[in-house]
Amino acid sequence: MTRDHILDALGTDTFPVEALAACRSDRESSSAILLDILESAVNEMATVAEDELTRSQRAVFMVVHLLAEFGDQRSFPLLMRLLQDDSELVEDMLGDAITETLPGILVSTFDGNVALLHQLIRDGSVNEYARSSALDALTYLTDREVVPLASTEPFLRDCFDCFQNEKLNFVWVGWVEGIAGLGLESFVPLVEQAFNEGAIDPSIMNFYDFYDSLRNIVDGEPEALKTRFSRIPFTNCEVLVKWAWFQSEEDSGKRAGVPGGQQPNNPKQQVNPFRNIGRNDPCPCGSGRKYKKCCLN
Repeated sequence: MTRDHILDALGTDTFPVEALAACRSDRESSSAILLDILESAVNEMATVAEDELTRSQRAVFMVVHLLAEFGDQRSFPLLMRLLQDDSELVEDMLGDAITETLPGILVSTFDGNVALLHQLIRDGSVNEYARSSALDALTYLTDREVVPLASTEPFLRDCFDCFQNEKLNFVWVGWVEGIAGLGLESFVPLVEQAFNEGAIDPSIMNFYDFYDSLRNIVDGEPEALKTRFSRIPFTNCEVLVKWAWFQSEEDSGKRAGVPGGQQPNNPKQQVNPFRNIGRNDPCPCGSGRKYKKCCLN
């Protein structure tokens, strides 16, 4: 497939089954094209014409995931640059991947340059959820001894000071979960201070949630060890096929066995009450959390 063929095939609003198969059949050639598309996005996305923007963003979404499936470490520095671009543009481009698959993507493409990962996490201009996901990736890499604990532990201590002007930023959640995930008991007083100072939204977690997670890891609870990294690394694009991004209302109805998306014994098509709720809007369930971190999951 040529560059334009791949861009067109991956930039549609349906899951690109044939395009993925074609790329996998000639991984070496397609990887070079995928890297070129990603690099162009990094360099030019802010200047893409409006009528091309949606196609380009959808294509980049799939390109990033496919390069992660391939474990292509050449994409890692490009991903770091992409994530440091305009925060809203990055969210438009990656959508739910920022909180769902980004940790696995970063792990699958990691090239050993932990300094780039540290830089992204510290950068207050980067999307807060992307920074938190980068902390998840760092936690995994440290747990698997790809990154030495002797490097990560002082970095996490430094983050406490670095994040002081960012109270309630979601990066704090990644920081707390990283400490719990690595079983760093010496951090307990520092984490308690962070909660006492209002750094973490109490509707998301409280100190006792953190401490329970920490004890589960320290005590080697099987379920905690099994589930904490269940989506890392990212290895298969097929997990995306059921994402809402690729589903029309008609598709949803077909999957339920009901033509046109209507429900049995009801002539009126059902309407999703959350369809006009933005990912960053307060969740309509009243939890106080953002929709993306509550009922959207």
